[in-house]
Amino acid sequence: MSDDTWTGGYVVDVEYTHGFYPELAPLNLAMAASLAGRRAVDVDQTYTYLELGCGNGYSTALLAAANPHGQFWGNDFNPTHILNARATAQAAGLDNVTFLEASFEDLLTSELPEFDVITLHGIWSWVSAENRHYIVELIRRRLKSGGLVYVSYNCLPGWSRIAPLRRLMKLGVTNASAPAPARVEQALSYARAIREAGSGFFASTPETSALLDQLAKESPTYLAHEYLHEQWWLFYQDEVADALGPARLAYVGPARLMDGFDQFNLKPPQRALLAAPDAPAATEVVRDFLLDRRFRRDIYGRGCPALAPAEVSAWMNGRRFALARLRSLCPLKFQRPGGEFNLTPQVFDAVLDGLVAGPSTIDQLRALPALKAIEARHIEQSLGVLCALAYVQPALPAQGDAARKVVTDRFNAAALQSAAAGRPVAALASPVTGTGIPLPGPEQAFLAAVLRGQAPEALAEAMAPDSEEQRNALRARAQTFAREGIGVLMALQVI
Repeated sequence: MSDDTWTGGYVVDVEYTHGFYPELAPLNLAMAASLAGRRAVDVDQTYTYLELGCGNGYSTALLAAANPHGQFWGNDFNPTHILNARATAQAAGLDNVTFLEASFEDLLTSELPEFDVITLHGIWSWVSAENRHYIVELIRRRLKSGGLVYVSYNCLPGWSRIAPLRRLMKLGVTNASAPAPARVEQALSYARAIREAGSGFFASTPETSALLDQLAKESPTYLAHEYLHEQWWLFYQDEVADALGPARLAYVGPARLMDGFDQFNLKPPQRALLAAPDAPAATEVVRDFLLDRRFRRDIYGRGCPALAPAEVSAWMNGRRFALARLRSLCPLKFQRPGGEFNLTPQVFDAVLDGLVAGPSTIDQLRALPALKAIEARHIEQSLGVLCALAYVQPALPAQGDAARKVVTDRFNAAALQSAAAGRPVAALASPVTGTGIPLPGPEQAFLAAVLRGQAPEALAEAMAPDSEEQRNALRARAQTFAREGIGVLMALQVI
């Protein structure tokens, strides 16, 4: 590498967070590509998957556990991250994931297979132009025809007014050799001092002042990786598309399903602008201006053929869907940038209620008394919306549930042991949906109690803080978990 040190300006003295990012799940990517009208990788069959810059590897390991029919690879140049990732895989007994301590340049000369899916989350904006070149070249050499690439990055114009805050924070770090938490505190303190001195910049950009206050509540580890790298770049969407062109990639659509629903995200005059005959070719850039978007999660493909509407319907009709959260936390009234929306109870309530009993196909839902009179296309459309709202997730074929559960049980047991040792995890693996099910810290403790044969309410009493208000809230969470949460996790075969 031509960078001055092996770090290339990347923060390495503190580990990155052990997060899980659902957009990286193969089945999520396949559904997003299908709804965008493009033929996706068949993730029900054997496939190969590479996560570039996998950090501590939790997402990669979880996906490998939930999809044992796939072969997974992950790389990171930070030795500590790879040690952690390998330890996670070993604790879960995973034999379908390989973690490589390697830079992007190193990967160009490594012995690797061709991949059906390549993902990079939180990488593109935080590495040098040289490393972006290596990434594009790796994709050019190693992505199969018909393969998908997921890439996320900080984008313009949403960052245009608040990007100077990051520059100010960097100026505030007076001791570059200090531990990362100390550098973060120096950065935040300096920015606050500038604001309190009567900064015209903060006065004219109130959203930046609000962001500064919000950053004080974030983890120093996250802030160090997000804001204090030497490399930190902002892009318009068409610039990223052009950069990926040499790898023979074309834009497919957004990885976050809700981002593909213009009817929820844009007001009628905004949608009219995009649909006008003289609209610019770079419609995604226009969307970003309309939404003032700061972060993009995009899917690109190599030669992914277009799907006819009937083929999209066939994809949806050939799949099970599963309730992914408490039924009581699936409101039909919600707010989006396009306005306030109320979904039709006759269809949406009936679909959600039907999924409480377990994962179902569209045909199985249509057999329910409440949905007998509803056309299949309306149920199909409702499932697309419910997946976009994260109430529901697409599911893998039922015949593989038992084999997948053997692996996810090992993974989840190791994850709960980690949580009990004071290292909470972001999600547990579902053999039904092939992805992670987010579970906050208290619910992880409640689940561990249930697996020990203890009632969640009893644990809540032992965990109860001094505040009566907090104590009551914790009791209520335990009761909700006992009443609904266990059932959801059982339907997803997390337990």
